[in-house]
Amino acid sequence: MWSADEIAGLCYLHYRTRLPKQGKPDPNREWTSLAAVVKVESAAQREALDSPGNLQVTKEVVAMGTGTKCIGQNKMRKTGDILNDSHAEIVAKRSFQRCQHISSLPDGFLTQEVKLLQSDLQFEHSRQAIQEVQSNSKTKLVPCSAAISWSAVPEQPLDVTSDGFRQGTTKKGIGSQQSRSKICKVELFHKFQKLVTSISQEDLPDTLRMKTLKTYWDYKEAALNYQEAWRVLRSQALLGWVKNAKEYLHFT
Repeated sequence: MWSADEIAGLCYLHYRTRLPKQGKPDPNREWTSLAAVVKVESAAQREALDSPGNLQVTKEVVAMGTGTKCIGQNKMRKTGDILNDSHAEIVAKRSFQRCQHISSLPDGFLTQEVKLLQSDLQFEHSRQAIQEVQSNSKTKLVPCSAAISWSAVPEQPLDVTSDGFRQGTTKKGIGSQQSRSKICKVELFHKFQKLVTSISQEDLPDTLRMKTLKTYWDYKEAALNYQEAWRVLRSQALLGWVKNAKEYLHFT
C-alpha cells in the first residue's frame, strides 16, 4: 500500500512547505532531527467500469516535531510548564496529543505489533546531510537549539521553543502563561480537562468518572488501555525512552 520512502518523502515535503524558517537550523553550522505522525487511511473505491474495487490510500501528516536537546536536571520544574525533553520524537508525540485533545477523545488504545521500515531518502537538515554539504568547511557543526512543534489544529498549529519555553522568553517571563509551549504537560492537561468537561457523564469511560482524579499523574495512571499500549510500544521500538519521576507529574 505504501513504502517507507513515500512516508519519508511526505514528511520532508511537509517540513519544507509548512514549517517556517523560524526554529529551523542554520545549514551552515547546525543540524536537527525530525519526527512525525502520519495518518494513513484505506478506502475501497470502485472504478466506473465493471472492475474489482481498487484500494485507495490517503496519507496525511497530522503532527511533526524537530529537536535535539534536553534541558538538564537542574532546570526541570514540577509545575509541568516546561519541556524537559525537546528531542524530535517527544515533540512529535506531544504535537499529536495536542491534535487529539483539540479534535476529540480517541475511541481507545490497542496494543499493536510495531514494524520498523528504513527509508533511503535523506533529511536535508540531518547531521549527516549537513556534514556532507559542509565537508570542506572548518566551522564546527552543532545541534540546533530550537525545537519546532506542528499540529494539525485550526489555531496556532506552530510552536517554537528553546530551553524548554517558547522562543523569545526572557528570564523574567519564565513561569508566565505566555512562556509556555502549547505542548508542555500542563497545557496538554488543561486541554484534556476542557475536552472531558464538554462530554456528558454517560458518554465518558468509567475511568474518567472517578471523583478522586485530580492531578496529571492521577489521570495518566487511570488510563489503563493507554498505559498498556504505551508499554508495549516502548518495549518494541522505543527502548531508550526516559520516564520522568513521579514528583514531576503531580501538578493540577
